[in-house]
Amino acid sequence: MRILSSIVAVLTIAAFAACSHGNSSSSSTTSTESSPEASAAAAPAGGMSTSGSIPTYPGATSEASATTANGSGQVLSTDDAFATVYKWYQTHLPAGSEKAHASMGGIETATFQVGKSTIAITTNAGKTQITIGTTP
Repeated sequence: MRILSSIVAVLTIAAFAACSHGNSSSSSTTSTESSPEASAAAAPAGGMSTSGSIPTYPGATSEASATTANGSGQVLSTDDAFATVYKWYQTHLPAGSEKAHASMGGIETATFQVGKSTIAITTNAGKTQITIGTTP
């Protein structure tokens, strides 16, 4: 049920982003850190998501996917740390695509927007979850 909620949330975010395309009022805060995790960010692309234009994190496993008239969504997960996955997407997505990065109570989340696709990275049950939603 938690995965289904994630897909619904990403599709909603993606639909909202498509409606407000060009009206970006989100803030982006990033941190720079030097660690072994940051070194893993330079790993080669793992493949393409169901959107066809968003790279998937190497070694991530598919938890769920859905396609509706309003778009498609895919939920991936990995045992890699949030910081590693976050740095990898920063490296593999276009400059300026990061829309938000927040940390609260030990939970981190980051959101990227590339065209009609929204990528959300968060921690969930000890894993890092990557949710990709795309509107038509």
